[in-house]
Amino acid sequence: MGFRWWHNQVSHCYAHARLPCHVLCTESFTIDTPYLDRSYSLIVYETWCTACAGWGEIVPFADVAELHNAIIDRDPSDFVSHYIFEPIPFAFSSDFDKWVSWKTTLAKGLEVDPYDIVLTGSGAIGFSLNPYKGFSAFDDRSDIDCGVISAYHFDLAWRHLRQLRPSWLSLSNAAKRAIESHRKSYVFTGTIATDSILSILPFGKVWQTALTNMAGIDPTVGRDVKLRIYKDYDALRQYQAMNISRLRSTLLSSVEDQTPIDIEI
Repeated sequence: MGFRWWHNQVSHCYAHARLPCHVLCTESFTIDTPYLDRSYSLIVYETWCTACAGWGEIVPFADVAELHNAIIDRDPSDFVSHYIFEPIPFAFSSDFDKWVSWKTTLAKGLEVDPYDIVLTGSGAIGFSLNPYKGFSAFDDRSDIDCGVISAYHFDLAWRHLRQLRPSWLSLSNAAKRAIESHRKSYVFTGTIATDSILSILPFGKVWQTALTNMAGIDPTVGRDVKLRIYKDYDALRQYQAMNISRLRSTLLSSVEDQTPIDIEI
């Protein structure tokens, strides 16, 4: 947990900027500061933040309704910044050191920079943003969706996919469908979804080894880590913002459908 001290009390959760906390005194002590010719009586508090699930565990949204409000109220690009790019991902329970260590290990295996690893989906915000999963909450069965920003791997993968025609017949139906999806839409948005095609990519074996390794590291023990390559940060932002925009339209349509219409008789 992080705290801000103002006049001997903790009044706000550091992780949530200036969000009020419920505070409980646990102990107190005095610090002498001769150079200021005075003493300070400090009180140690534990805080329960109104946006936390437990003592210091950050939850971006208390429930689905709060998530819906954020999707509707915020600009899609702003939503991506506030809840995907900047915070410690939900799956890491506010543990900054664990998050940095985890993505550093993954980045080393993928041969990219740790800064270019970004979690998306329920592992990032606590609820799925997949329109087919009904905003389901992150749980023990949830996958970890991970964005990898790498122009090098994007170009290498797309060049390889373009040259696969001679070996088309030897590919699985899932791989064929995935390649067609990339030809028609994904590549246009600067995205490579590796789910069904990682094994046929030039760097697939190296990346699969890295993913197998992550299955033994907390908090992804026993979870599938799924990778999606983005050409640059703008591609990641635009892809995620486009999804948020679609969800926003769906939610607004639902609200309009439920709004009663006054009819004068």
